Amino acid sequence: MIVDTKKCAALAALCGMVLGGCQTGPQNVVPEVASLTGRGQRSAPAAVLLRGRELYTTRCTECHLPQPIAKYSIAQWHTIVGEMAPRAKLNSDDRSALEAYVAAVRAAP
Repeated sequence: MIVDTKKCAALAALCGMVLGGCQTGPQNVVPEVASLTGRGQRSAPAAVLLRGRELYTTRCTECHLPQPIAKYSIAQWHTIVGEMAPRAKLNSDDRSALEAYVAAVRAAP
């Protein structure tokens, strides 16, 4: 079998551009809590937001990829979290933390 190294290199470069330029990577889908603090939009303590982010990046991704938070309104997220909380076995504190994180992300500029 003959391998065309130029074609392989071109394919690798194309894959790198596609993946590197993706706007739905984890850094955009799941903002760090630090980016939500100190800008006046934080309505929950940092510890609550950290817990909400942790839940979003672990429990919510056990069954599916994280969705961009901006994709849904606060009302839609409230419905989504309400439907998914029993499946993810979230207690009321965890559900509140997750909703607080989503709300803080949605409120961020």
